[in-house]
Amino acid sequence: MGPHVVMMPIFPAGHVTSFLVFARRLVSAGVTVTIISTDVHIAELKLREQATEFLRFVELRDGFEHLSVELLEEWKTDAGKAKVNRLLVEAVRDMSSPNAQALRGVPTADFPVCVMHDMVACWAQDAAEELGVEKHMLYVSPVGTLSIGLQSERLVREGRAPVTPENQNIPITDIPGLPPLQPGDFHSMYQTVESFEWFKYHEHRNRKADVIVANSFYDLEKHVIDAIRNEVMGTPGVQTKYLLDVGPLRPESPTPTALEEKDPCILWLNTQKPASVLYVCFGSHSTHHAPQLLELASGLEASGQPFLWILRPPNSVPIDASALAAPILPMTQYLPPGTLSFNFRFLTNVQLVVLELQSHTCWNLP
Repeated sequence: MGPHVVMMPIFPAGHVTSFLVFARRLVSAGVTVTIISTDVHIAELKLREQATEFLRFVELRDGFEHLSVELLEEWKTDAGKAKVNRLLVEAVRDMSSPNAQALRGVPTADFPVCVMHDMVACWAQDAAEELGVEKHMLYVSPVGTLSIGLQSERLVREGRAPVTPENQNIPITDIPGLPPLQPGDFHSMYQTVESFEWFKYHEHRNRKADVIVANSFYDLEKHVIDAIRNEVMGTPGVQTKYLLDVGPLRPESPTPTALEEKDPCILWLNTQKPASVLYVCFGSHSTHHAPQLLELASGLEASGQPFLWILRPPNSVPIDASALAAPILPMTQYLPPGTLSFNFRFLTNVQLVVLELQSHTCWNLP
C-alpha cells in the first residue's frame, strides 16, 4: 500500500474541483487518498463522483444539515476552528485503527503522511501538528496571489494592508516576482478592513505550510515561482520547504450525466462551432452595478461572437441562503433589449447567459 494523504477541501466548487482532480492523480500514482469534509459535502461528493471506489470519503460528523454561510461563519471563530480540528483528528485516528470499517465505513489505512488543506482552511494545520504529520496546502488560485499572501504580515506591519483611503493610491513595488501593483489590484478580501480581518488569518498562515501545491504551471508564472523559491522560502518565519506547480487542475473530458446532456446550456453549446464561444466570468464573489453589466453585455453583443457569461445579478448579496430570498432585479435593467429569459437560469439570444456561478479560481472552466 502506498503512502496515505488526507485531504481537507472546502465546499465551493472551484476549490473542491481542484482537490478531486489532484486526488485522482495521486491515486493513479499509487497513493491512498482520503477526503474528509462536512457530512453534507461528503454525501454530495459521493453522489457526483463517478469513481468513488478509487477515492475514500469520510464525514467529519459535524452535524450541519446544509452547506451554508452558517458553517463558514462558525469556522471563522476560535471555537469553530477548535471544533472542526477535533473532529478532523478523530476522523484520522478512527480510519487508521483496526476498526476503521466499523467506525468510519472505510478500510483501515496507514497513518497519513500529511494533511492537505485548502488555502482558506489553514486551521487544519493545527490538526496536522497534533497528529504529528506534515502540513500541505493546495493553493487553487494563481501563484501571484500566493506571493502577496506570503508578504501579508509585512504589509500589515507597514500599514499597506488592508486597503484604506490612506494607502489606496500608494503603489506597491516589492512583492517578489510581481510588477508594481496598485492596492486595487489586490484580492477583493484586501479591499476592506472587515473582509481582511477574516482573510488575514489564512494569508498569514500560508507560510506555515511545509509544502505548497499550486494550481498553476511554471511556464505561466515563471517569474513569481522563481522568486518565491529563491527569495522567500528559507527566510525567517517561512516554514515552506517546497513549492510544487502541478496545474492546471482541470477535469479531463468529463462524461456528461444524463441530466447535463438535456440541460439547455449544453444543448445550446452543442449547436456552436468548436472553439467559437467566449467564456466570461468575473468570479463567485464579484458583483457589478447594473450600468456596468449593461455596458459589458452591449460590448459582448456588438462583438458578434457567441458567448457564455457566468453572471451574478448586480449588487448581489453574499452567496448564502439569504441570496435565494433576495429580490431579483429585472433583467432588462442590466442586459440589452431583446434578451430572452429562459427557465430563470438561462438567457439566450445569439448569446447565452448563465446566472448560477460555479467558480472563482483559475482553471475550473466548463
